[in-house]
Amino acid sequence: NPLTTKIKEPYMTLENSLIAKSKLIALSYYIIYEIHNTVSKEELNFISNVIHESKIFAENCFWFTTLVAKQSNLKGIYKILNKEKVTEVKTIKMGTGNKVSRIVVWTFLSKEQQNEWRDKRWK
Repeated sequence: NPLTTKIKEPYMTLENSLIAKSKLIALSYYIIYEIHNTVSKEELNFISNVIHESKIFAENCFWFTTLVAKQSNLKGIYKILNKEKVTEVKTIKMGTGNKVSRIVVWTFLSKEQQNEWRDKRWK
């Protein structure tokens, strides 16, 4: 009789349950790790492109800026800036609550060019 037939549930021991949970937790950590690395790499790639493109306008702009969410990307950003031969780099920390971001600022202008820029445009 279909109305009185019981559905048999699969038999799961405590040990099997714990193994399944630990595999699920490990998979969750792996997914979070992959997402973190992908986002971090994408941010670094994007900022790398911004830095390379900024060199085209090196004498048309005093300061170039970019927002950096991942502190772990700063080392790579500084390396790229050094390779592009910027003359000055500054990092400004910003934060609200537990969220901390940074603004990286750079210029290609020498001190003499910076002074000329100020004299021509800012006075």
